[in-house]
Amino acid sequence: MLTLEGTVTLATGDAARKALLGRVLQAGLTEREMTVSDLAEKLGRPYHTVLHWVQGKNAPAIWDVVPLSQALGLPAEWLLTPESASLTRTVREVEEFRLAEALAGRAAEVVRTEARKSRRSKGRG
Repeated sequence: MLTLEGTVTLATGDAARKALLGRVLQAGLTEREMTVSDLAEKLGRPYHTVLHWVQGKNAPAIWDVVPLSQALGLPAEWLLTPESASLTRTVREVEEFRLAEALAGRAAEVVRTEARKSRRSKGRG
């Protein structure tokens, strides 16, 4: 289960709140291994509407909060007041995981390339 601990104090207004809400939604999507398309379909909302929520461009309407909360397994409070959820630890963990995946993929690619080079050089020698 996704847990976001602590609090975040926002220095600015609506734009910062929307951006933070987008981070909450993205963390929820990542935790549930869902795409924006999956979420839009589950909610019966247009793809671009949900995409704009996740991107922090817009916030969901009040009637979208409960279904959104249920779909992502997040407390509705985090969607209504995203500053009540601290994403520092969770977002960092998600980003570190993604980086580790990318590095592992790159390392595997390097190993494959080196193995191919080694086989070619053995075939020539």
